[in-house]
Amino acid sequence: MHTLENLGNAHEKFICTPQCVTVLDELEKFMLQAKRGAEARIGSLRGPSRVGKSTIAKMLLAKYPPVMQGDIKSCPVVYMEVPGKPTYKGLLTAILEKLGAKSLRSDPSTRMIERIAYFVKKLDTRLLILDEFQHLHRVHGISREGLYDSIKTILNKCGCPILAVGVEDSISVIDSDVQLQGRCIYRRLLRPFQSPEVAQGANTQTQKVAAPSFQEFRGVIRQLVATYNFSQASHLDSFVIARKLYLATDGLFGRLTDVIDRAALEAQWRALSHITNEMVDLAIEMSRGDLDADIEAVFPQIDQNPMTGRRSIRTKDSRTIAALEQSARNMRLKEPVDAL
Repeated sequence: MHTLENLGNAHEKFICTPQCVTVLDELEKFMLQAKRGAEARIGSLRGPSRVGKSTIAKMLLAKYPPVMQGDIKSCPVVYMEVPGKPTYKGLLTAILEKLGAKSLRSDPSTRMIERIAYFVKKLDTRLLILDEFQHLHRVHGISREGLYDSIKTILNKCGCPILAVGVEDSISVIDSDVQLQGRCIYRRLLRPFQSPEVAQGANTQTQKVAAPSFQEFRGVIRQLVATYNFSQASHLDSFVIARKLYLATDGLFGRLTDVIDRAALEAQWRALSHITNEMVDLAIEMSRGDLDADIEAVFPQIDQNPMTGRRSIRTKDSRTIAALEQSARNMRLKEPVDAL
């Protein structure tokens, strides 16, 4: 059974929400129930963009990393993203590459599937994760019926379960085929955190503060801030600031991470002892405004010390720091978020 604590110790790169804990337990059960065999199954993990689907998939990958035992390599979980404009053979090639195998474009698809089955068995792969599964709606070089048949062929020939990860309508790729629908034994729709106004129908200030989903949201804020080495407490999990962060991020884990990372970046650049409310406002505005493209081009990588879990800033291009700092200083908040 997973807990927030043991998951953090196992792989401190990830911030784990209560929803993550539940879903990870479910995915491990799915791996056992859908084990390799003639009737390998398929599962679906879906939800809106930035809700944390890919993060959960990568957490599972981190929990079951490739292992070398002598000359034998084991790869229990294989993760890959479906290309934006996939072809059938391009998809098979990408799977082979993730299995560490080379493939020739001239190989027929039947040969490529045979090689995938060979390497799945050789590496003892127990789960193949296909992220951005909705891209299969746009697969080229094969009909819709041919696509369904190819997925079933991969399941049958390779005997390896598939976890389809994607946006909410990605499930239609599975449900459009009766046989695939019948082999889908796991379905999970991830949802954003609820706002204090709607969580459990809260209608008083006390109920709003105590709403379980919003309390989880505030707990995630605490975890994110704790990964930075500030000398003083930032108190971003207070009700007023947490509500501001919720309204700015729609309760989506990925957006919340981006905003807090940007606020921490600004605070570190300015040598502040904590993340201030002003830095939060600036980060929110930066995430909304036209500076997004410029910031993404120079935005630093977030390094994390594996021993302490502390995060720090490493810029991609130090020459751009001064320009970006100046842009941030010159920015004026045209529509400041209501802080109640």
